Amino acid sequence: MTLKVIGAGFGRTGTDSMREALTLLGFGPCHHMFEVNAHEEQKRMWRALVKGAPPDWERLFAGYGSCMDWPSVYYWKELIAFYPEAKVVLTYRTAESWWESFEKTIVRGIEKSFEDESLGIALIRDKVFGGRPGDRAHAIAVYEENVDTVKATVAPERLLVHNLGDGWEPLCGHLGVPVPSTHTALLLFLPALLPAHHSFAAEFDGSRPIVLHGRVTKVDWMNPHVFLRIDVSDSGGTVTNWTLESAAPIYLEHLGWTRHALKAGDTVILHLT
Repeated sequence: MTLKVIGAGFGRTGTDSMREALTLLGFGPCHHMFEVNAHEEQKRMWRALVKGAPPDWERLFAGYGSCMDWPSVYYWKELIAFYPEAKVVLTYRTAESWWESFEKTIVRGIEKSFEDESLGIALIRDKVFGGRPGDRAHAIAVYEENVDTVKATVAPERLLVHNLGDGWEPLCGHLGVPVPSTHTALLLFLPALLPAHHSFAAEFDGSRPIVLHGRVTKVDWMNPHVFLRIDVSDSGGTVTNWTLESAAPIYLEHLGWTRHALKAGDTVILHLT
């Protein structure tokens, strides 16, 4: 197996949602920080690479059809050269909204970590952000530089800049696959509703994400917050109704969502902490 899709966007730009989407569209398994945290051999190999070991991309990505998030995003230039046929997806959100999410999750995780070899410390803190991930102005500058470099480097026909809330159509068009015929995983592209948990936190003993597979029972599209209610069945068949609070309608509309985007009966997959 070879990589068919390479992610070039920093963590906290919807990379886990994109991971789920790519898997659903047939481009999985998708390499992500989840994989590093879940497999000791992955952790060992990536830590060795960060320390200066020569890259063995075929071994690092053996069995994967795509990659998103750190650690791979740090090496996107090398990867697009090594996999010249792979499409590139730059997951994107505004620098300000990225910083708000990054500071509350990854930065706090880094501050609590005492394992110098962890990818959070050795790669993200030291290599990506030059030892200053908590410096707001510096971190935003690094983020924006990465976005600008990707746009300037990758050929337009090979690159998709996927903004939060863009939905399935641009992604499927870029990859040459049909849009899913059901609303399954629709909320993967609505991070304003429930900010996607970033698996990087597992490097710092963070909480594991909750994944809800359910059916929408009601959507209350009203100020000051939108509420989503879904029925979720456990392994024993017991149904629990979850009520989930979102951002204000005007914010969701800015992302391209409307009160009719979801309706009772739609099937969704949610990732939350």
